Amino acid sequence: MGVSRSATIVIAYLLWHSRQTTTVPLSTSDSNPSSTSSSVSQHEMVSLPPTPLTVDTALRLVRECRPHVEPNSGFIKQLRMYEAMNCPSTQDELESHKIYRRWMNSRQVMDALSGNRAPEMEHISFRDEEDEDEAENPSQANRTEEAPSLSDRVEALDLSNPEHDSPTEIRNPDITLSSPSPAPAPPPNLEIKCRKCRRLLAKSTFILPHKPPPHRDPSASHGDDPCAHIFLHPLSWMRPTLSQGELDGRLTCPTQWCGANIGKFAWQGLRCSCGGWVTPGFGLAKAKVDEMRVSGEKGGSESGKGVDSSRKQAFVSGMRFPPGMKRGGSNGNL
Repeated sequence: MGVSRSATIVIAYLLWHSRQTTTVPLSTSDSNPSSTSSSVSQHEMVSLPPTPLTVDTALRLVRECRPHVEPNSGFIKQLRMYEAMNCPSTQDELESHKIYRRWMNSRQVMDALSGNRAPEMEHISFRDEEDEDEAENPSQANRTEEAPSLSDRVEALDLSNPEHDSPTEIRNPDITLSSPSPAPAPPPNLEIKCRKCRRLLAKSTFILPHKPPPHRDPSASHGDDPCAHIFLHPLSWMRPTLSQGELDGRLTCPTQWCGANIGKFAWQGLRCSCGGWVTPGFGLAKAKVDEMRVSGEKGGSESGKGVDSSRKQAFVSGMRFPPGMKRGGSNGNL
């Protein structure tokens, strides 16, 4: 009794309480002792800045009073998610946070998969729509200017065991990776485009980095890049395909006149050529897309939106011509 569940509640309260502003009376020297009792209630009150605790420091504090407390690994991850959310105080703040929504959606997805069926559309977290919702919410935008960003808070977490407490799993509780240690992040200015029509499919913020599992034989890799796939978070341009209710299938370019086969998906997970598993898996074949680095504020539209103004021009620019054939030639060629 009092080892895991109750200790988790106490730790969560300590995390929340340590982030609240404390008000204390300002002590002043009074030369008249007789007026001390009458002036106690008139002391000036000052606010002290909060001194936030981490999950590990709060756990150590609880163990000073009850040494044998040991929250299980699932509770510890939920506490780290609560810390990454900056310990919301109300139910509305909690339920509106993206980490909590992803965690709830992951439970709905797991319930659906346990019954061998695809998840409902309202339980799928489309990451590009999450970013759009935050951009349209001015109160949340103002809050992010004052407080550290979600990525900064997650990266600043005091992870006692990085091999098991992965920042990726805390930020993305709806994604499971075969390798617990974090993989290198993609370049911040990377864009993924369809090789045929040049449609923008994803930016670097929507790419899910992965690594081969630790037990894999390193000699099985060939070349500098053993991965043949680029794994993505679910994006809004995948909605027509996912709405069909299939557990797995092909991903096609969202441009209607293109429709190129660019990858595949599987709710039970996909295995990359490097040996790593991503669950659920939404993988683009590197042979079907182009990875481009954009400098500055160059032309990029949001993921899943916008195509070139001239479809014919975009289609022609993506074609490969035989030797001797030129675009716009006088001999009647393209």
